[in-house]
Formats: sequence, C-alpha cells, structure tokens
Amino acid sequence: MLRWGLVPHWTTDLSIGNRMINARGETVAENPAFRQAFKRRRCIVPASGFYEWAQSRAGKWPYFISMQDGSAMSFAGLWEHWRGDDDKAVESCTIITIAASGRLAEIYARMPVLLTASSFDAWLDPQTPRETCLALLESTAERGVDIRPVGRAVNSPRNDTAELVEQVEIPAG
Repeated sequence: MLRWGLVPHWTTDLSIGNRMINARGETVAENPAFRQAFKRRRCIVPASGFYEWAQSRAGKWPYFISMQDGSAMSFAGLWEHWRGDDDKAVESCTIITIAASGRLAEIYARMPVLLTASSFDAWLDPQTPRETCLALLESTAERGVDIRPVGRAVNSPRNDTAELVEQVEIPAG
C-alpha cells in the first residue's frame, strides 16, 4: 500500500505529500516535484470510481463517476520512494489530472487521466519515450463513463457503505 499524496525523494518534509494528491498533466514532466517520478516511476491506480461536486438547482451536489460496465478505472499515476532523517521509508503516489472533456466538463474542470488496457505496457515501461507518455495523457477518453448524482452522505469519511454510489434524484431546490 502506498501513501496518498506524492512525497518527492528530495524533500525533508513528509507533510508536503498532503498537497501532492494530484499532478497536472500539463506540467508533470517539468514540475520538480513530479518530473523524476514521471521519467521512471509511473504506475496505474485502480479505482471503482470517483466523486466530484457540481453546481445544481439544489446547490452543490455530489456525482459519482464510474465505468458503465462496472469495470475498474485505471488512472495514470506516479509513485515515489522517500526516506526521512530517522531512516523511515515511505512510498507514496499521486494521480495525474487533465482538463475535463465532454460530459465530465459539465461536472468539474479537471479529471483523472483514464488509461486503457492497450496503453498499460507503454505507461509502465521506464524506457518509453517522454513524448509517448505525454501523448498517453492527452488520449484519455470518457467513453463508457457513467455520471450519476448521489446522496450528500459522501461528504463524510465516517460513511462507508455501498449506498453511497446509488443514484438519487436531485431535489428541486
């Protein structure tokens, strides 16, 4: 298991990872916090889906985004190995996001990069050229993605039930 929020190998402050939960695809290859991981430590982060909040007639409302067929999503990610002064080792990760497209853009401005199975080998191979990896970040597609409003109970980490992803009707407001 990896810690959520990439901790760059060169930092002395483990808490920096709290601000590194996402890496912008537009700058990931140049950003000092992510560029070494982008070159050598790419990964795939599986997920059943993700939540985003959007403006609705009833105010801000949560939506669950998942694959229509129920399969796992495969987010383009990066991982890093960090060692503190006390010699404590931490492995951390982040996902890469890009400007949202299609129906997802109606919900939120950004979205995770969704990799297809045909791109896994190239993405994971540290020998894949930089330009090829950057092209994979641009080729994400929302085909087969389901977007549905869900209840506001998703706003509390204390709630962890299957009902959180069930579609609800948004109140008239």
